[in-house]
Amino acid sequence: MHPRRVAALLAVAAGLAAPSATGAGGVAIVGLDGVDLGRWSGRGDLTGSDAHCVAVGSGHGSPHFHLRASGDGPGGRFELTDGVTALPFEVRYDDGGGAKWLDPDETLSHLEGHRRTRGQRPCAAGGRGVQQRLEIRVRAGDLARAPAGRFRGRVHLTVLPE
Repeated sequence: MHPRRVAALLAVAAGLAAPSATGAGGVAIVGLDGVDLGRWSGRGDLTGSDAHCVAVGSGHGSPHFHLRASGDGPGGRFELTDGVTALPFEVRYDDGGGAKWLDPDETLSHLEGHRRTRGQRPCAAGGRGVQQRLEIRVRAGDLARAPAGRFRGRVHLTVLPE
């Protein structure tokens, strides 16, 4: 028997919930894209990640930030859907100091970002600025119960300077 093929695409929407998000005192997120989880082989978990950079303005002291994540499912749950079937997924966030699992609408605090000042581009230059990573996992057991098809979902991230 051939494994059921599930293809999944996860869009990431980032919100900069700071009044001065565009100024030197705000937050900049560079390189945050969607995560293409690809096709499931029929074995193991389906995983994907996105490396990006979060820079926090010098007007906020240390370059630390808060991050909150929610999904499109009821109550903000993390779910992929094909329009009929909901497929749960898990989210981890790593600021360079170790990955932390997130529950929907949970806020992680004191995450390490890059210092952002006018005229500097901390998230550029040879990838040295890439420090943060969003990680997604869909469990094999959930994938095995899902019908074959294309699943889509979204993670909404809200970033605030500390």
